Amino acid sequence: MTESAYIHLVHEGTVTDTDIDHIAQLLIDYQTSSQKTGEQLKWDYVNASFPYEVEHRILQDTPYLLLRGTNEKYGYILIAVISKDNNLPFIQIALPLGSTHGDKGKAVEFSKYINKRVGGKLILFNNRIMYAYKRK
Repeated sequence: MTESAYIHLVHEGTVTDTDIDHIAQLLIDYQTSSQKTGEQLKWDYVNASFPYEVEHRILQDTPYLLLRGTNEKYGYILIAVISKDNNLPFIQIALPLGSTHGDKGKAVEFSKYINKRVGGKLILFNNRIMYAYKRK
């Protein structure tokens, strides 16, 4: 399974520039939110909602996050910020070989969360588009 979803940053969005550290912080915010939900439910929800260990890596001078599954239901998710000359950067969420259907579901969930935080244009794995900014 090698598929990708993309979050394009737009001028109308809340964020017009980002880097991999900002995305890592958004994932920490996601975990914190899940932990608070779990406290309300009296359940260890954070392990169910974010079953990954996050590793910072670099490939061909591009930093990315490797989300490695912590149980047999999950494999890998890759997240990178790609900068283009004279254009706003975009965030790529990729499912490399070794990813599972569980990873795809979690990748969609994380993509929607990140998109809502940056106010961008999300192109999902099935090429459907979700906008998180006001369009004219």
